[in-house]
Amino acid sequence: MYLRKFRKTYGLDLLPVSHSEISLGDLIWRPKYGRPKLVKKGLPSHIYNIFLHLKMIRQVEWRNAMLFFESEQTHPAKLGNYRISTDRVFAHSFPHHIINLFKNELSVEKSIAFSFSNLRVKVITIEWRLKIQELAEKIPLPEKKKIFKRSRPLHIITELYYGNISIIADREVSLQIEASLKRNDEKPLHKFDEDNSRVYEFAHNQVPFAMRIEAIEGFKA
Repeated sequence: MYLRKFRKTYGLDLLPVSHSEISLGDLIWRPKYGRPKLVKKGLPSHIYNIFLHLKMIRQVEWRNAMLFFESEQTHPAKLGNYRISTDRVFAHSFPHHIINLFKNELSVEKSIAFSFSNLRVKVITIEWRLKIQELAEKIPLPEKKKIFKRSRPLHIITELYYGNISIIADREVSLQIEASLKRNDEKPLHKFDEDNSRVYEFAHNQVPFAMRIEAIEGFKA
């Protein structure tokens, strides 16, 4: 399945370009066209930063929340056993170090393709959704106007999707690829032949490729 069809089928969005250090609860603007964008300067980057800034929670509560939102634990994504194919434009903006290695070191761009498999997900649990809903509903009206009444509504990341990254290469360039992997001390999780290609699969390394976002205004658990 191609990435665009996957995204539309499951109502997901692509992450802001070249952004790997993103977490559940981060705040996002959704423009009319193109990928969602990170929030503008002057606004907290995470929903719990807003609650802390408005003194609705204590520092210890903020720390406990961030332990959950920034946890590296993922779960199998119950979306089917797909291999998600990507185009070169997306692959070049995807900040996984393996893609950067091939992009920077090899002159084989036309001979390789990229895809995601073994899909994993991080999800804001019902417990944390309830906490967010309760706190968001208590934001004072003057602050709500500042935060919510914008040209683009403010959204929150509620799910992050990860997948092992596969490099699918013509067999003619496989020797170049393996030499580059050896030179950089990189080992794939799996390597196998498929039709006339060789596939190298690498761990996602906590770099998400898609997300689900929901509007903060009227957010419900």
